[in-house]
Amino acid sequence: MGPTRELTADEQKKIYNWVMKDSKEDGVQKEVIAKFHQCRNLFLLRMEFRYLKPRKWITSSIINWKIKEFNNSKLPRFTNEFYCVQYGILDTLLIDRNLIAYQTRGEYFGMNPNLGLDKEDFDKEKWQQDNVCHWYLYAFNIVKRNDVIGLNVFDDKRKMVDLYVGKIVEDMLKIVFPTYDRIGFGFQCCYAKVPKQPNNDDCSICMLKFMESWTEDSNIQEYNNEQLNDIRRKFVIEIATSRFNTHRIAAFQKSFELPQRRINQIGKRRRKLKRHLQHLAHKKLLRG
Repeated sequence: MGPTRELTADEQKKIYNWVMKDSKEDGVQKEVIAKFHQCRNLFLLRMEFRYLKPRKWITSSIINWKIKEFNNSKLPRFTNEFYCVQYGILDTLLIDRNLIAYQTRGEYFGMNPNLGLDKEDFDKEKWQQDNVCHWYLYAFNIVKRNDVIGLNVFDDKRKMVDLYVGKIVEDMLKIVFPTYDRIGFGFQCCYAKVPKQPNNDDCSICMLKFMESWTEDSNIQEYNNEQLNDIRRKFVIEIATSRFNTHRIAAFQKSFELPQRRINQIGKRRRKLKRHLQHLAHKKLLRG
């Protein structure tokens, strides 16, 4: 399973350099670096990790990996308080056609049966959701059943989207709790006080950090560019060495392996020593 102790700075550097290996060879870039345990459709190729370099927009696969990791962690936050809903649900519903129909004609095309969703998609008994939509984040308290909270800097242009999200939340509640009575007009969206990202590239990184630490009573840390770059680097190492990564053993072996010339030299010395010992044993047998 790889080392259980904390990795040294040198070991972290080796793993990072191996994962981020800059090679134009197709086979190298398409090598599977991480595959999520018991989730055959969630895997990350080496080429996807390059989006964790500074000032890159990270892929949805990396977002999904982190969400899956949160939900399967043993942290009290994600076992008792929060459940993260995969971003694809909102991504499927919040399309221009649906929003225009809702805004102009009041028509709502929410989570209809064609999506094929059921209670298994929200499989936590204590369910508070974090939803992602092009790296906007929403939270809803299932106990209080009050407003949907947008963990975003307020944007007047998103009012209609946020109203639509409030109605989708009701649909989700109805799936999880069939006896839930709708309030009719959906939940309103209020906005948490969160810091603004320092650039146009790290909304996804900030979103994931909000998911890790935000509560209704907390003050979110403000990150600068240097800190965000460091978080990206940590994500690379954390994913490659994650206990949920079925390829983590390969990551350790390939990151720490000796250069091939060195391996050949050791092999030659071992064969030479083996022949020498065999020769001594043969001489001893003849003398006996």
